[in-house]
Amino acid sequence: MSYQKIEWTQAPAWANYWQVSPTGTQAYWLRDKPVQDVILDGGSFASMEGVSEADLFGYKGTWQDSLTARPTLSLRST
Repeated sequence: MSYQKIEWTQAPAWANYWQVSPTGTQAYWLRDKPVQDVILDGGSFASMEGVSEADLFGYKGTWQDSLTARPTLSLRST
């Protein structure tokens, strides 16, 4: 699933993903796509390298459906 209301202009340059924590109270910018085994109960990550707090941007869904990849720019040839 992809959440369309993320303000990617607020993301650090290194952030490639956005995801809500399992508690649903916090969101994170992520450098690497998370592996389910790395996300621990309570919204903690096994490593905080490449992880930074982010806004929820009004997200109301489940954390399992929140993972969103940074959009890629499509270059148009003229």
